[in-house]
Amino acid sequence: METQENQEVFNASFYAEFYTEGLYLLAEDKKGVTLAPDIINKTPVKEALKIQGNPNSESLILLNYAPGTAIPTSDIEYLNKILGSVKLDMQKIALINIGAEKGISPQDIMLLPYKKIIAFDSPMGLLPINLQLYTLSQQGDKLLFLTDRLSDIQGSQPLREKLWGALQQMYLK
Repeated sequence: METQENQEVFNASFYAEFYTEGLYLLAEDKKGVTLAPDIINKTPVKEALKIQGNPNSESLILLNYAPGTAIPTSDIEYLNKILGSVKLDMQKIALINIGAEKGISPQDIMLLPYKKIIAFDSPMGLLPINLQLYTLSQQGDKLLFLTDRLSDIQGSQPLREKLWGALQQMYLK
């Protein structure tokens, strides 16, 4: 037999699958009158994203490596070098390996609080707009651009120059 408490938990988890703005449970007194809202979840549903680094940063880096695959040390070192060129480091940014996230959607990314997003080797359609590589785009309060894989950039002078130009526009203008 399902109790009132179990029913409330079921309803909250059911609606959390469909609503990302936050859910509120209204408390009722013994006469069935609504008293006041208790916040169940005021963060987006995709709070289970594995965010590394500083979750309070204004910058988000998206990498794309297969689930269960460690990010190569050479790519992390190169990313640190890239970040250092604009006076950032791994402790000053947030990082998500989108390849290891199941069911991540463009809305999940755009609901995150980060103002500057750099997507290295992002799957097509992950961001809600079609972008040319290394071209900054303003989407609401977010500034973002897409790039090639870190390993491809590291091995190509023209790609490094394109990345540097985009980074300058994003961080040094």
